[in-house]
Amino acid sequence: MDYIVRSRVDWIEQVHELDPGAGLILLVAGLVYVLMGWRVFNVLVTINCAALGAALGGGIGSVIEQSSWFLSAALGLAGAILLGALAVRLIKAGVVLCCGLAGAFVGIIIASVFSSEPTVQLAGGIVTLLLTVSLVFVMFDHLVIVTMSLQGALMTVAGVVAAFQEEGGILRHFHQILAKSGFFLIFSILALMVIGICVQLAGVRDTGQPAKAD
Repeated sequence: MDYIVRSRVDWIEQVHELDPGAGLILLVAGLVYVLMGWRVFNVLVTINCAALGAALGGGIGSVIEQSSWFLSAALGLAGAILLGALAVRLIKAGVVLCCGLAGAFVGIIIASVFSSEPTVQLAGGIVTLLLTVSLVFVMFDHLVIVTMSLQGALMTVAGVVAAFQEEGGILRHFHQILAKSGFFLIFSILALMVIGICVQLAGVRDTGQPAKAD
């Protein structure tokens, strides 16, 4: 539980560093993931992989030479292009990667409720990662929807916190509750996630065309 509290505080502090304009963009993008994730999952998975490639490339660049922003930017761009291109060609592999990372994230959070030991949390993340990856091949559509909804919910709440931090009135009051109350923060994320799952599943039933990897 301490891990969750510390993570929430760190997450809120990082979100507060975002510009309100960037927060608004994050909010809109999050709603796209929540409400339309299964319809455009090919595009969203490609974006996710490109972002992951940029983060990995930039991280490697900063480790190699901390004083050189150019190297980090160059490797970040190369990583984004590489993983993004691979996701376009191998979309199902991109889905497996995104779902696996989402499963690992959930596993670490669940394990942290029972133990503060990093090894236990890591083990929980690995177990849920492997379980999620296995389930992708038998529950592809449902896991796409759950993963897009979870990511969209996190992005939307982060966007709200960042975009409304300088607003007054009722928006400011709502922002303060969201930023300071761990229960309300978690409830908001879970509620948005459930809404996204329900909306996307309803869309699948209405159109009769579930998400499929080409």
